[in-house]
Amino acid sequence: MKYIYFLFIFFLIMSISCACNLWTVYNKATPQTVHKSVAEIVVKNGNRFNTGTIFAVSKDKFLTASHVCDNYTKDREYELWVVQNQYMRRKSIDVPSILGQDHINDLCLLRIKDTGLVPLKFSFIPPKIGDKIFIYGFSRHTPVLTEGHILVKKIIWFNKDEPGFRAQVSSAESVGGVSGSPVINEEGFFVGVNIGSWNEFHHRSFSTRYENIKKFLGEHYVRSYF
Repeated sequence: MKYIYFLFIFFLIMSISCACNLWTVYNKATPQTVHKSVAEIVVKNGNRFNTGTIFAVSKDKFLTASHVCDNYTKDREYELWVVQNQYMRRKSIDVPSILGQDHINDLCLLRIKDTGLVPLKFSFIPPKIGDKIFIYGFSRHTPVLTEGHILVKKIIWFNKDEPGFRAQVSSAESVGGVSGSPVINEEGFFVGVNIGSWNEFHHRSFSTRYENIKKFLGEHYVRSYF
């Protein structure tokens, strides 16, 4: 009887410990913390508008996909949509300054002042095949969170606009509007920038490789490491 009692206590303690660990990871890598760093940018041109996702990597610098920040001109209106107290809030902003743009690897660095967003840290450790990741962004003013695993570390992606570039592939789904979203590991650090999906392969997303982001941030003197 004592043996059964001790086994029961042991499994109860283990269950509580696992639950606490899972809750810690959930809090680190979901919108409960990441939403403080990520925003939707809306570019209005008359009755038309385009959207994308950006995220803070320093006090006034934001990382996104290069195709998100194309055609930023002074004759357009710009808004940021963020999550505050579980509600979407919008704020008009000046034309973002483009500090750097890499069309081949689909990266863009912006300067936007006085957003109040918290910088998201870049992982010191590159992702491995099989690592669990999350993509957090916005689709038409709605927060979107998908999860999956790293499937391929380097693939040449060809399309009609680019001659081909190396990208990471994950099983996390990508939807319209989340281009430029951070790809986040279980520790809550970003390891990629989401650049889109491939129509021929459902539930697959592509992101800029960790190594290319590291080089891009270094070239523009952004210290965003863990």
